Amino acid sequence: MDHPGCTPVHRRQHKRIESGVWPYNACKRPTGIIYPLLIGLTCDVDDPITTPLPVQATQHCLRSLLQPVDTQRCLMSVLTDWGADWSPPISTRLRAGVAALGIAVTACVTGVVGIVVAGTVLRLAGVLTVPAVSALRLRSIQVGFAVFAAAFLAWRSDIDHYCKLRLPTLEDAAWIIFIPLVFAAQGVVLSPVLAALGLPHPDPVAETGHLDLAAEPLLWPAAFVGMFVFAAPAEELVYRGIIQGTLRKGFDLAGIVVIGGLLFGLMHVLVGLVTPNVGTLGALRWGMTTALPGMVWGYAYERTENLTVTAITHAMTWTVTVHELVLNLVPL
Repeated sequence: MDHPGCTPVHRRQHKRIESGVWPYNACKRPTGIIYPLLIGLTCDVDDPITTPLPVQATQHCLRSLLQPVDTQRCLMSVLTDWGADWSPPISTRLRAGVAALGIAVTACVTGVVGIVVAGTVLRLAGVLTVPAVSALRLRSIQVGFAVFAAAFLAWRSDIDHYCKLRLPTLEDAAWIIFIPLVFAAQGVVLSPVLAALGLPHPDPVAETGHLDLAAEPLLWPAAFVGMFVFAAPAEELVYRGIIQGTLRKGFDLAGIVVIGGLLFGLMHVLVGLVTPNVGTLGALRWGMTTALPGMVWGYAYERTENLTVTAITHAMTWTVTVHELVLNLVPL
């Protein structure tokens, strides 16, 4: 059953109630009935599909309350899990976490292989000196990401679980405007902290791969196709779509966002270790400065369920340096 009047988080709660998997213990807690009621009441009241949800949830919990229950076990559940949402067993979390880690590392290795293969092909073709190719050569790691994502999705049957994509809505547009401002604030706050910690700033070209499109406007077509159409979507498909889709099987929203962001930072640490002019400390800086954006993108993806939002804002970090404009305006 579809619920167009709800947010993505609410839709997932709908599915849990409708499929009969709303947790038995959750109904034994004081908030067991209140929480699904709030989920239903905050949905679109004009939608005839979503309005029966509070009744469905209440009936489900009342049926559970009428079943025989171990009083001591129920009391311990109330004392230890007051107001908490259901969470899967530790073994399920562990499997999801290990699987996500394996995907992140494998995708990273595939990306590094993509750098080597793409560089070799471009060198043999004699096109490395072509301005458009030269400007985009730092995005060759996404070739490996794209190959990995294609292989993974070909292996899986539930592609829709990992690849959620559509045209942006007004809410999505608001996220596209908001996310670069968050990254600008991060640059203002985090740069002095990293400098105080003694973490060096790696070679700017190696670190950002930023195109000076203001000085070379003729590169815009290449930048749009290479970064907005290919590179950013490929990377987001792996580190938001596939990895967060894997984490979603064992973690709640907070776990998905935090672990997904840390794995995104880990990927940049590993890439930094094999990138010239970066070094170990520079790789650590890469990891620290990308983990938080990974969490921001992760949360935005979970809220919007649209890779278009994260892909556009990701490509903007390579082309439209909002954070650099803010840093130039704010005296530090």
